[in-house]
Amino acid sequence: MFPNRMDDFFETLVSHLNDITTPCNPTIPNNPPQAAVEGLPLLMPFTNHETAASSIGARLPSSLSDISDPSWVANVKLPCFVTAPYEENPYFTGREQFLDAIENAFETSAGFEPRHKSIESQQPFTFALCGLGGMGKTQIALRYIFSHVSNYSVILWAHADSRVKLSDSYSRFANELRIEVFGSGEDSTILAVKKFLKMTSEKWLLVFDNLDDDPKGDLLDDFWPSAGNGSIILTSRNNSLIRKFGGIEIKELEIDSAVVLLKRLSRVENAHRNHGDPAHEDSAARELVQRIGCFPLGIGQAANLILNDSCLFSEFLAGYENEDLMRDQTVVPIVSRKAFQYQHSLGTVWNTNFDKLAADEQKLLNIIAFGDPDRFQLRILSDGAGKSEEPDFVFINNARKIHKCSMSLLRSSLVRRNTNLQELGMHRLVQVSCHVRMSHAERCHHFRLAVGLLKRSWPVASRHATYDPSLWPVQRLLLPHIQSLCRYFKLSCDDNQPLLPQGVLNWDFPQLLYNAGWFCWEKGMHEMGREVLELAKEYYFRHTTTSAEKDHVLLADIYGGLGSMDSETNNFQGTYNNFQSQWAELEAAFETGQIQRPSIMEVFGLGRVANGLMALNRFEQAEEYYRRCFHAWEGLPGDRLIWTSNMAKCLCLQHKLEEAETLLLPLLENRSDIIKIAQGDVLLRAGNVDAAEKKFDAAYTSFSQAYANFQKVLGTHRRTADVCYHLGVLSQRRREYGRAIGFLEQALETFRLHKWFKNDVARATYRLGSVFQDMGDLAKGRSLIHEAEILRKELVSPEEWAPATSEDCYDHLIMFWSR
Repeated sequence: MFPNRMDDFFETLVSHLNDITTPCNPTIPNNPPQAAVEGLPLLMPFTNHETAASSIGARLPSSLSDISDPSWVANVKLPCFVTAPYEENPYFTGREQFLDAIENAFETSAGFEPRHKSIESQQPFTFALCGLGGMGKTQIALRYIFSHVSNYSVILWAHADSRVKLSDSYSRFANELRIEVFGSGEDSTILAVKKFLKMTSEKWLLVFDNLDDDPKGDLLDDFWPSAGNGSIILTSRNNSLIRKFGGIEIKELEIDSAVVLLKRLSRVENAHRNHGDPAHEDSAARELVQRIGCFPLGIGQAANLILNDSCLFSEFLAGYENEDLMRDQTVVPIVSRKAFQYQHSLGTVWNTNFDKLAADEQKLLNIIAFGDPDRFQLRILSDGAGKSEEPDFVFINNARKIHKCSMSLLRSSLVRRNTNLQELGMHRLVQVSCHVRMSHAERCHHFRLAVGLLKRSWPVASRHATYDPSLWPVQRLLLPHIQSLCRYFKLSCDDNQPLLPQGVLNWDFPQLLYNAGWFCWEKGMHEMGREVLELAKEYYFRHTTTSAEKDHVLLADIYGGLGSMDSETNNFQGTYNNFQSQWAELEAAFETGQIQRPSIMEVFGLGRVANGLMALNRFEQAEEYYRRCFHAWEGLPGDRLIWTSNMAKCLCLQHKLEEAETLLLPLLENRSDIIKIAQGDVLLRAGNVDAAEKKFDAAYTSFSQAYANFQKVLGTHRRTADVCYHLGVLSQRRREYGRAIGFLEQALETFRLHKWFKNDVARATYRLGSVFQDMGDLAKGRSLIHEAEILRKELVSPEEWAPATSEDCYDHLIMFWSR
């Protein structure tokens, strides 16, 4: 028997065989014949990766490889400035020392030239602006941008307080730059923008704004440009970023600058205030800014009150005293669960602004405060409350009422507006102040209203066509608001004051979370998807105590979403358990009359049980459930491609190849149809069957077409990487080692993007090592296989661990459809 690749004797044998074959094979043919003896490694005398790769033709087109083409970089839109929703602030005052510090860090004495000759090896300049909220970090970054526009061809502003918002920012960058992104996957867009920043010779500036909650640096790592001719500004409340990136701590304004800002914002030169004594008014202005703490945000709020009331500084100061707002020494926590605290006198400025709002305007402000503070789309109000006769939404149930309320909020300076994007925004401290002002009962009420608006605004596909990419743009816009709702709800539960009391059922909330979780699954956003689905499940069990209260259909959906997440992240037992739980809830729904047969939900439930059985290698039982799935489908609409391809895989793994081929053939009549993920799955299964039947050329064609499908529809995605892996295996069999290495490295580039795919990384690394061994580069091959074995040991439980004896040990780490 030929030794396995882990045996020491393997390398000795390969070395001797290479010594024998090298004189006869000085070069590698593009299409060498297959090995004469089945099972022998396909040996070639290459000693390094570069030699092998250069001897093979180009790989299939891909977003990752095409992006290195200089013509690709040249086709982008330049100049390109993306700063929405922010615009230049005409009232910016002072802060020269901070602006000078950024300029000194970014601009060298050599005339702002790159530090290195090679752009691709040049690390970006970095500078962190850190400090408490309300100090003006964002405004300083904006001032630097608008005063240095001529220095940069590309300026990009990223909202960095969550992964969802960073992904959304990078999507806007790609759109504005007109970068061609292959597929709709989140990773495709992120990688395309990062590659552009690395490759372009144009000077660029990137801002990561509000990077406050990334203690491990994982969030930033995924979006950070690895190199390029650019500079990066970070704003954060986390002062530790200064040590890592360089920068400066932003403190309150100097008193003189604070007074100047107050005068500019309150239009002190207006005639109606000229009758005051100038010296007295200057003194009042100085005292006022000191009471506010010289916070730029607080000064802006005070100036708005002074301007609206047409009063003098001294009159406003007197009112400040008369309203018992002189509590300079009282400290209150403004941000829940954070160490940041502000003087009470700052909060009272906001209180005065809030109190001037009408009841409906306060209501709208409190609803907005539960969403994403940076970008609250006005369409949420029109879609969620438009034409509604519900008492809670009558105040915003048409365009005129929405406009009236939003304009009143704008006049208060508590919110800002981006007219082009039709969005409102508020500073985070204003958002927190809204929550501080509300009683618990008020917070519960407005949280419920926010949930209702977003639930009505979220577009949902039909049960028969759950995958509908046309809905993604709106769903993407709404996702940051769902994330905000989750954060506030979890904080309230931690404080034992849940925003949705246990005694009151609200099905809108878990339904909204399920919808958001399913969108995350479709987009490959597994971490957030699991988070919202687990919260939906937790809410369900916390708020249902009797069988009469149970919504079995909703809970089945939640289990189905969790099972789908597990199936994408190689959690075999979790896949089975969740899909079994989904089926149990569906059976309960049929028994209680919540749904009636025939139903497409029964079809999906049975098919997913089959998927769960496949995950545990129980193929015969899975086949039975797939057949029950198709039987239940009779007379119902819907696309059967995915389930048919899964059934074919089930048959293939049982070596029922003819039956699998018969099942797939009718679905392969139009191989050019590359607009459906399901069609890509069918092509992938066809490749599996062809490879099992040793029809390697046919398999290569099927896998290539599946690759083109996934690349166009999904771009950088696990499915695309799976096909790359299979193409790498076939290329190795055809002894096209350069091509095999290219495909396997492309697969690894995608798998390494997420911690969920460590199993896939182990398998692809092992396969890559075997390719190098076959080429004759034994040291490189041994190193990669050893690396793969270390990963496998981390993945396999101690009681099940044994050294790998073949590649089958790695295949068993992977979910069935990727094998």
